[in-house]
Amino acid sequence: MRNNELIKAQVKRMAKAIYQYEVSKGNSLVNVPTGKDKFVCMDIGDGGLPELVYSYLIEPIYQEAELASESWVAVAMRMISLSLNGGSLSDFGVSLWGDMLNDISATLIQGDIHA
Repeated sequence: MRNNELIKAQVKRMAKAIYQYEVSKGNSLVNVPTGKDKFVCMDIGDGGLPELVYSYLIEPIYQEAELASESWVAVAMRMISLSLNGGSLSDFGVSLWGDMLNDISATLIQGDIHA
């Protein structure tokens, strides 16, 4: 099994665990912030959440690792190191995570992911 397929399977398992936890509390949907003081109600089953996590967090790490001929672990650790400064987000971290959250919000608003 290729790394991408393995990661997708792990993300699906994680999403399923979150879904089961939410269902046990009587919920089947989760509110996702859009960054504009609004929330989008997103299905947390096998559709939305795994796709969101994979597309905006895991896949870019793999792409960067491939371009830099490095392991994905090295790329992820570098991103984390550059994102933090004395226990707080650095300017790079604010930019990186802010851009990612804005991209997620735009995708949700466009309806590319079940929302």
